[in-house]
Amino acid sequence: MAKARPKSTKKKSAKKTEGSDILDAAIKEFVTEIESFAKSLPWVMPMVGVALNKANQDLNTFVDQYGQRGKEPNGDDFFAIPIDKLQKFERLQKSRRVALLAIYNVPVSFFVSLVSQYDAYLGNLLTKIFSKKTDLLNVSERVLTLSELMEFKDLSSAREFILEKEVESVIRQSHTEQFEWMENKFGLPLRKELEAWPRFIELTERRNLFVHCNGAVSTQYMTVCKRHGCSPQPKIHAGSRLHVSPEYFAESFHCLFEIGVKLGQVLWRKLFPNELLKADENLVDVCYDLLVSQEYKLAKVLLLFATSTLKKHSSEEYRRIFKINLAIAYNASGEKSACKILLAEEDWSACRDRLKIALAVLQNRFPDAADIMKRIGKTGEVRRVDYEEWPVFMEFRKTDIFQHTYSEVFGEEFSSPQKVAKPIDEKIAEQAVNNSCTESTKEKTPN
Repeated sequence: MAKARPKSTKKKSAKKTEGSDILDAAIKEFVTEIESFAKSLPWVMPMVGVALNKANQDLNTFVDQYGQRGKEPNGDDFFAIPIDKLQKFERLQKSRRVALLAIYNVPVSFFVSLVSQYDAYLGNLLTKIFSKKTDLLNVSERVLTLSELMEFKDLSSAREFILEKEVESVIRQSHTEQFEWMENKFGLPLRKELEAWPRFIELTERRNLFVHCNGAVSTQYMTVCKRHGCSPQPKIHAGSRLHVSPEYFAESFHCLFEIGVKLGQVLWRKLFPNELLKADENLVDVCYDLLVSQEYKLAKVLLLFATSTLKKHSSEEYRRIFKINLAIAYNASGEKSACKILLAEEDWSACRDRLKIALAVLQNRFPDAADIMKRIGKTGEVRRVDYEEWPVFMEFRKTDIFQHTYSEVFGEEFSSPQKVAKPIDEKIAEQAVNNSCTESTKEKTPN
């Protein structure tokens, strides 16, 4: 149980606020953009590993065939390559170094792009907000000269110019200064109780090092991190070179996802309180997709935000939907006691059947869930596709009682969705990248 309404059954409101979809689109576009990097990197890196393994094999084969090792009269080791093979040897060495550098550079490039997408999102978000709430520009301190004004065909064009310059000036500031500006501009304590803040500052500062210093740690990086409560690891010091491990990239993705969604939601709800329904729908959709993709850690962070930090919702039903979804995240990640405690906080007796069936499943009352399935029937508020896809039914679907009830309700046997097998090339590539981790101890290159 996750969505307020299945997407295919949503109805357009006759009195929908003009432009109410643009913030929804901005948040979802950001989420999709950064997910594209998070999903792609695990596929790209194994292929880079294949290239490195191939380069190592070519070089090692060449060294085995033409390399000569021995000892000098004074006892020192020597390695020699025939002079007519030297150019080929140097090309093979370069190919290996190119592939080895890719192992370092590709994750760095993805990481830099990840932060760049956040920056683009912030600019887009502020642009949408100013375009919807034009009175915010009325208090702008930006001044236009008479000659500049005369270049615009009308007042609207001048306003667009001011909007563009206002957003541009914010984006050019440091990430700390951006939050300070937004807090002052919109009257919101955006960093209060934001546990991800220290990590956010560290990763944005690390991005700057990659862009400007080739990853070399600077004194400024150390100072800024310590100022915001993110002490660098003991082995990191000024002059050391940073990298992007798979774990670090995943943590950075989670951090930017969390901060981006929370920021969009908080500004949306503060500046456009008449759009709470749309904001709730947006947050439900984002969290639902996280549950489907089994990103339970990130789902819990956002659903705790929805149930604890946010004080207003468009309806009592939406507040309960967020709680049910949080319970699903707890349950799926093995936190059974947290799920039980959360559900016990509410009186669910007056809820609709779609919440009651989710509650029954989460409490392992499968016979009760089956009875509710029968009551809902074939054309009720929980549809056939919902039984097949909703994360809350993951374990229930495996039971005989579900199979029998589904057959009784829909007149046919339940068929589990087929999982798509991994391409064989990816399996080969995964093995290659594992092998490449120890390549430095195995290669036959000269000292």
